[in-house]
Amino acid sequence: MKICLIIGAACFFASFPCLAEDPDYGGDISTAEVIVPGSGEIYGTLTPSGDNDWFKFSSPGVTLYRISLDSTANGYKYMEIYFVDALGTSERQTSDAIHSGSLTKDVFIEPAEDVCIRIWGSEGNYSVQAAALGTYPEDSYSDDCSSPTMIALDTLIEGTITHFDPILQLPADEDWFEFEAEQMHRYQILLGDADNRNMNFWLYYEDCEPVNLSGTSRTIVSLNGENYKIKVAGGQYEKGEYYNLQVTDLGVMQDDYPNFSDQAVEITPGADLTEGSIEYNQDLNPDFDWFKFTPQAETLYRITIVSRNNGGYKYIQVFQENDYGELISYFLTATWNKAETFDVFIEKDAPVYYKIYGSGYLGDYSVGAKILEAFPEDSYSNDCSTASEIIVGEPAIDGTINRSDPANSIPIDTDWFKFETQRLHKYEIVLTASDYSNVNFKLYDNDCSLLQNINYNYATMVSLYDGFYKINVLGNDSKIGEYYNLSVIDLGLQEEDHGNTFENATLFSQLDGTRQSGEINYSANINTDFDFLKFIAPMTGTYTLGLENLSAAGYVYLQFFVEETAGLYNYMRGSSDYKGGNSAEDSLNLIEGKYYYMKVYGDLGPYETYIVSPEPRCGDLNHPHPVGDANEDCVVDMLDIAEMAGSWLTDNRPAE
Repeated sequence: MKICLIIGAACFFASFPCLAEDPDYGGDISTAEVIVPGSGEIYGTLTPSGDNDWFKFSSPGVTLYRISLDSTANGYKYMEIYFVDALGTSERQTSDAIHSGSLTKDVFIEPAEDVCIRIWGSEGNYSVQAAALGTYPEDSYSDDCSSPTMIALDTLIEGTITHFDPILQLPADEDWFEFEAEQMHRYQILLGDADNRNMNFWLYYEDCEPVNLSGTSRTIVSLNGENYKIKVAGGQYEKGEYYNLQVTDLGVMQDDYPNFSDQAVEITPGADLTEGSIEYNQDLNPDFDWFKFTPQAETLYRITIVSRNNGGYKYIQVFQENDYGELISYFLTATWNKAETFDVFIEKDAPVYYKIYGSGYLGDYSVGAKILEAFPEDSYSNDCSTASEIIVGEPAIDGTINRSDPANSIPIDTDWFKFETQRLHKYEIVLTASDYSNVNFKLYDNDCSLLQNINYNYATMVSLYDGFYKINVLGNDSKIGEYYNLSVIDLGLQEEDHGNTFENATLFSQLDGTRQSGEINYSANINTDFDFLKFIAPMTGTYTLGLENLSAAGYVYLQFFVEETAGLYNYMRGSSDYKGGNSAEDSLNLIEGKYYYMKVYGDLGPYETYIVSPEPRCGDLNHPHPVGDANEDCVVDMLDIAEMAGSWLTDNRPAE
């Protein structure tokens, strides 16, 4: 085996003579200086011309070596360690650097090979040495989880992982251990290895099921005194791997509340809170405190969690038993050094459980629950055609969404409402739901056609007619229960200058470029202000259609449609936006006798539109202005005489 080191530095401290390169150690791996492990320090000097010093020794194999580099002069010196096989193939094992001081690396080699050390870097003195720490022939530890080697607590054991042998088809070694544990004792598992290896351990339960915990240092608590198993393994292509393993008993952990749901402490809902503490934390089985209470069905509860005395995060996970006695997790939340309350609607009277923990934070907490109000199952309609009426402007109504019952073929509850509107009045629909529910609503026309396929808990809409609109309140079957209150408020009449549907579009009669003013007067989630303008094409040809946004900012959009047959409106051109203060024109080839529509919408503010048809007009190339039309308005009248008279008379009075 060979080990190569490189170290660079200035002159070493006083105990190192400040010398030129004497002796001159080998400058590459083939001329490396032979040293004997355990013979003490070898002194050297790096010259300023990119000097490299190489050293080597032969290893009988299965040996752990400690290789050290010392330098007190400032400037980085580097050490690299290589293994070299009988064919001269080198493989770097590890490398590191120091600015001044000491550097130590432990390397383990299984086959009998050379070890090379390369030292390089800043000029100056250094010392290097190698020593064998011990030989470790292949160990006899079990390689099977079903029959692991028992290890004593608080005792360091050493072992090796034999490398993969592709010729003999031998897989990489792995060692299995087991240790006896006591209930509520905390244990630390530490794994050390050589610097040229990357060892890890994996933790398993007694039945060899994985714990999903691995690494080189972990702490665990044995909740019921159950034993644990440890697998130690490395890389299959390494040239042998050394490790040491120790399991230390850190003592018994005190605990104020049970760690298991089946031992949960019963609490009584009310104003008083129950106090507790998260007392220990580790990688496996941290402190969990379990509580439970039996709720009143169809009731809104206020759940409180307090992190006291700067205890950091405290988490609460809420469960409820299902019909089979299984715990179903409904929500998880946390608080940081303060009190948090959550108003949760609980539909069923099955036991509710709290799981309290710190997730790395220890310290005190308080937890509790109290009844706010009972809300028995409501009688609101489940069908759009028979929707229950909600009165606009009245106080919010209360409702609940009940879970489905698959066993009895009962679907999840849904509530339907209708409210009466006035044309062009704007309405605000507000739904407030209990915490950790998922109640929303959708809006429908009076004929039960969906207005938008969007779930809302707050929305505004403008009524397009005098009559009813409908609200469908929806829930989520995965929640512990869902309570809501719902209100509808009339925000008043909205101004309107042009029709907001195809059917009541404003007629655009002047097609000579005369501008038609308009304004986007209001916005809403549903039925925001759309201005529709229409005209009939007097002849087939190319028409110019323009829009100018007169607002200081924002966007206004323009779309073109054609009425192919009565009541059938086809989209002609993609929407365009014209930012505030700009104008744009578009040219379209239109057919005589058809109705065409312009739809204008966007941000609030004024705009102007215009249309120029291809009709012949006075003043174009084929239709000159009549004789005497001095002001070119296509009419000969007294205005033209006045225009001409302006040049007949001259004021000859002298200037004063």
